[in-house]
Amino acid sequence: MKNFLLSFLCLLTATEAVAQSKYRSSLQDYYLANSIDNNRFWKRFSVAGGLHFIPGTADLHFMGFADSSYIDTAISATIKAKQSYAFYVGSYFPIALMSDKSMLVAEVELMASVSKLTYDSIPIAAKTNISAPTDVYKIGIPVSLEYRSGADVLLNKDAKSMFTLGAGINFCIINSDDYDRVTPLRALPFVKAELGFFAGIGFKIRGVYYFGNSDYNYTVNYNVAHGTGDQLISKFRGSNGFNLTLVLMPFSVNWSR
Repeated sequence: MKNFLLSFLCLLTATEAVAQSKYRSSLQDYYLANSIDNNRFWKRFSVAGGLHFIPGTADLHFMGFADSSYIDTAISATIKAKQSYAFYVGSYFPIALMSDKSMLVAEVELMASVSKLTYDSIPIAAKTNISAPTDVYKIGIPVSLEYRSGADVLLNKDAKSMFTLGAGINFCIINSDDYDRVTPLRALPFVKAELGFFAGIGFKIRGVYYFGNSDYNYTVNYNVAHGTGDQLISKFRGSNGFNLTLVLMPFSVNWSR
């Protein structure tokens, strides 16, 4: 009798596991086969914009006349990123359901960031300071593998909250005048996280961190003392940056309830 009960319990457990597996499989098949249609791409579409941060240093080499004297000097300074912004547009594509409310997805976006790198004015002589900011931009296609849960997986307004955690590669171009030593075409690894909510429209706060560093080199003729031939060679060396953006899902107004 005992063996019979044990066998019966094992059979029930196995049957339940098979049923759950079939349910998960059928749910996934339904989502992938049917729910992707009917403009689901646009219902998952997002736009984002916010602040971009690039900590780093500037190595400066000035050669020229200042205060009636010829000066050849090298100076280091801390970078300040001003008017620094990042923008994204994109959508995600389902790969596999992890649960009834979560999913493994691939997201593909277009992005751009622009920053004005500068530093505090540096005195090179009694009456002469130097300051030469430069604009830095990054244009790329970030591709990421992500775990998502909540309203933007279900495309349902009543689910309310949203969470994303992922990692990927940004295939991008970074501007630099020194192409002999700096490759403008880059593949930057990154990690990202999002927290969001539906309140009339789907919105999220996103953080993205790019690993590694980049050099931004350029040379300018710098007429400090109203003379000729003055030259400032600058090398900005900084992190690939991180950004905080507000994500909006404009077509979430068409999500179901």
